[in-house]
Amino acid sequence: MRDKIADKIIDRRVEELLDPNLKWNHNGAGGTQQTVVGNETAIRQQNQNSKPQSAPQQSPAVSSNPQVATTRPSDGAVIIRSADEFRKLLTSSATLVAERKGKLEAWKEARDASRNGIGEADVKRQEQLLASAESDQKFAEKEYQTQIQLLKSEVETVHLVVETAEQTLARTQQLYESKVASSHEVDKHKRELTEAMQRLDRVKLLLSLYLEAEA
Repeated sequence: MRDKIADKIIDRRVEELLDPNLKWNHNGAGGTQQTVVGNETAIRQQNQNSKPQSAPQQSPAVSSNPQVATTRPSDGAVIIRSADEFRKLLTSSATLVAERKGKLEAWKEARDASRNGIGEADVKRQEQLLASAESDQKFAEKEYQTQIQLLKSEVETVHLVVETAEQTLARTQQLYESKVASSHEVDKHKRELTEAMQRLDRVKLLLSLYLEAEA
């Protein structure tokens, strides 16, 4: 009976830590009744209860298999994950850390007020779970920053390609005016410059999309 009461106290405290708007009122029968302040909180809790609980498991998968598959599109940029995958990963890892912190705090309070066997071992276990979640979050953030650096590097590389194409076209036009190069060669280098500029636009758009994944 004591264990069941302790579990209820811990679960209730975790909910209070995760949602400051959550209040508990004592009813006439000596029990407790949960009251949620505001429609947004009620809707949020209803949505959380209706969603599958598999999302927090995404973070541990990162550290357990750090060799992430990468792809290289035709433009040359190395892609570790899609922007949407990064957005979901960063969100889920941050959520898991917040939940672990809330549970650890609740277990510490239960330990301090406990007379039914909740002790330091239970708190240590929660500390280990929190440390694991924080490690996964750091790895996800590092992976994301690596992706951003790869895209920025690609932007710089394509900038050089555009500059080279511009210089090549200028030289070819001078040779054409001197009747050394043909109009065919001029047209060829014009196309190369256009393709390089389009490639630069694409990689800039891609970088912009990935930067928004952290917002």
